[in-house]
Amino acid sequence: MIIDLISTEKSYDCLPNFTAADCLRLLGIGRNQYIELVNTYKSFLSSIGPDENEIQGLLCDILPSQPIDKVIFEPWYVVRIGSVMLSDIQASTDSERITIDQLIDAEKADDLEESNEVGPGILVKDLDQNIIKGLYLRGLVYIDIPVSCDDKICVPTLEGFVMNRISGDIRENLLYKIFVTADENTSVSELAECLQVDVNSVKQAASIFCRLGFAQKRIGRLESRTQPFQIPISIEESDTLLHTENSVVDANLDSFPSVDDHPQQKKKLVLIFDSTITAYLMMGNLSPNLKPHAVTMFEVGKLSDDSLNSFIFELNHLAPVSEGEAGVYREYALNLRKTIHFLRSQASLDSTDFCDVDLIRGGSLLSLEAETRIRVLRKNYNVVVSLIPSTYEDQQASDSQWPPHLGPPISEANSPWFGFFISCIASNTIQRKQNPSVNVLPTLLITCGTRISRLPLPLRGISRFWLTAWGHDAVVVDSTNFLTTANDMLLSSPVLIQAIESYEFEENLSQRYIPLPISKEFLQHSSNCVPEFIIHLMNVIDLTYVSGYIIVLAPMNKCEHDQDLNKLASEDQNILLTSTDSILQRDQQKSEYNCSRKAVLVENELLTIMKEHKPIYFITLRLGLPIFNMELNHAVCAQISNQNLLSTGNRNHLEATNHLLVEEFTKFIFNDCSGLLPNQNQCSYSTLVTSSGGNFPDTWPLPTKNMMCANGILSFF
Repeated sequence: MIIDLISTEKSYDCLPNFTAADCLRLLGIGRNQYIELVNTYKSFLSSIGPDENEIQGLLCDILPSQPIDKVIFEPWYVVRIGSVMLSDIQASTDSERITIDQLIDAEKADDLEESNEVGPGILVKDLDQNIIKGLYLRGLVYIDIPVSCDDKICVPTLEGFVMNRISGDIRENLLYKIFVTADENTSVSELAECLQVDVNSVKQAASIFCRLGFAQKRIGRLESRTQPFQIPISIEESDTLLHTENSVVDANLDSFPSVDDHPQQKKKLVLIFDSTITAYLMMGNLSPNLKPHAVTMFEVGKLSDDSLNSFIFELNHLAPVSEGEAGVYREYALNLRKTIHFLRSQASLDSTDFCDVDLIRGGSLLSLEAETRIRVLRKNYNVVVSLIPSTYEDQQASDSQWPPHLGPPISEANSPWFGFFISCIASNTIQRKQNPSVNVLPTLLITCGTRISRLPLPLRGISRFWLTAWGHDAVVVDSTNFLTTANDMLLSSPVLIQAIESYEFEENLSQRYIPLPISKEFLQHSSNCVPEFIIHLMNVIDLTYVSGYIIVLAPMNKCEHDQDLNKLASEDQNILLTSTDSILQRDQQKSEYNCSRKAVLVENELLTIMKEHKPIYFITLRLGLPIFNMELNHAVCAQISNQNLLSTGNRNHLEATNHLLVEEFTKFIFNDCSGLLPNQNQCSYSTLVTSSGGNFPDTWPLPTKNMMCANGILSFF
């Protein structure tokens, strides 16, 4: 294969990921080595002429003649006899001849149906490894890696992985599906059943993973202990080939428990993250040893609880940067570490029933069919938590049939529809009740192809907007550029327009975040002390059983705010932070921590604002666990802990809250707003909007008329 690639002068990128990794493992040929071989081939090509035999001879001369001497054989691997000639026997030592005879006898015994439990061949642990390695390098034996239906595999942090993915390869797609669904508590046969594929294909894929060192087979006493093979590489090649000698990772791999250690496994909690986080973690200025973990999170799409210790160890040793983009990357990483600590601490409580925490990338879940995603998540997890913000691709995976979910219950809850729906709910415009709220900033949903010639009247006092097109993240636009930007976006997509700041407010207001869930004690105050938009939202969304935050425009109250935050931090420090976290938190209090802490609007300060009759305006609501802001992340985790939201007793409330939200949301889209699915002439409320219809947003309904929610009124134009 390498000869064919070099002779045709094809790019190294033509090699699929796993094939490239195998070439590296066997021959020591990575990207840089391949480029050197091609250059050597070209330099000699002019001197040898076009003769095919001479070309083949040249390629054989410049390529390695045998596998590299760093391949590791696990004790449970099976040695099989290869092609052995008489001359090979004559060139062998007495010990090698005895081993060859043993292997030949094992093959004959299999032909006579007298084989041992491993089938033809002999286990590596029953032979001298030095002799086996010598025979292997001479090509006289080969290694079989048996995987049975009852075996279980787990994927540790990737070492020696080549990021060289080829799209459209059926076999590679299957390997990636197994990557993200493999679990230490799931057998190969169960994995095949979840994926709805032939069990032999899954066994072959598991065998490939074990051979490449990307997975470990867990079969009780014969548990795999694969260690990363070591091949020297250049600095340039480190962008595509990831190999580190991290003693912490190796120690963590050696500490994997066997299947026998946990005869009755509990289900786990899964934390859904997006590809942006992996990109931030890959930045070398944070920590070079984070890169293998980031590649595992992106390529495998999963980081199991077994690998979290080494991952957190690296997060505890981030470079002390706090300026520019590096400061943003660091804050995300610190917040991710805090979130993992928090969820692990929740798993240790008697009130919860999940034992561990896994991280799964939303985009990797999209590689699975919708039904497969549901089967996999329901089999292994009993709680799902989604991190926010997330990229557009990663937002498409959510499904109403997932286990209880702290986050968007369906993919449409990440669409522009949801922003418009939430504004209408907060305004009380679709509840068909009295007393609509006017403390909600205007929101418009405009159909594709519409031209806006002037600002609608409710928007004329607005200074800044969020514009969100279908399939894109929101962009912030000033009023001076509003018409130009909005009309450009409307040429190809419907657009959600949300007001976020106004010239007309007498008092200086800032964007603030109200952490969710809201406590039941707060809601027990008189109606004058609870904002109207919260009361209206409670009619559809039980804000005591969701995770996320409400974005509002509100005044600052620095002294009381800081007192509340200090009290909140002291009360929940033992739950949210380890001793290492506390040290790091104190180190950061004078940098990015303090610069964003006033953005959080805690309940006591909210009560003070309401009692003093100060203005507060609703902008929107987000569902999930935020990690973009350190103080907001801390506040949301504290609220989840205080409300015991992850407890087994609240599981039914979580599902009921999500079910009601999905029901009202879909009714709003199809009945109230006449939403229409693409390429469909008619649609009704009976068509439940879930991600089951497909993986991409072409299944999202489109608006059929222009709509505006302003001053407590829902209007169409």
